[in-house]
Amino acid sequence: VKVDINDSIIQLGYNNRSIVDRTIVVHLLRDDGGMGGFSDSNTTGNAGARILCGLILKSSAFDIKPTMFVIFMAMFIVIMKLF
Repeated sequence: VKVDINDSIIQLGYNNRSIVDRTIVVHLLRDDGGMGGFSDSNTTGNAGARILCGLILKSSAFDIKPTMFVIFMAMFIVIMKLF
């Protein structure tokens, strides 16, 4: 899996834009943005089943400024511990 995410709004610290202590859900299919014409396009984006769910946590083990890769790996570890 290759994850490449850049965002100028999302932050890692504890503030109103932080993604720390939030959840992430990965669906089987790509969200069609309500434009797919399917019966559930306007409600679920016809994105299919939820295949992964996780909690984004801030680890004290990292003294460097975390990157999205570090967040992804921390989330992956949390998900693996849940299963």
